[in-house]
Amino acid sequence: MTKVEKVSKMSPIGKYPQTFAAIWAGIEDELKQRLTTRELALVVDSKSRSYQQGKADARAWVEDDLLGVDGKIIPLALIKSIKKREKVE
Repeated sequence: MTKVEKVSKMSPIGKYPQTFAAIWAGIEDELKQRLTTRELALVVDSKSRSYQQGKADARAWVEDDLLGVDGKIIPLALIKSIKKREKVE
């Protein structure tokens, strides 16, 4: 198992692959090499908490295939399926 796979399993945000991947991509390569999997999981969790707080402050968020607005959750597939109407004059 690779280091990133181990960190993903250790971190609660690992259940959300796209969010985890975005957080992981924001960690410097030097830290990925130098830190232990446990230390990296702590970094990921810290970044995740900051992300979650930002979402709460904004009252709107996108995570994996969901959109949340004012406490309501909408699948992005539903939004993408809405056909644009031509403007009628």
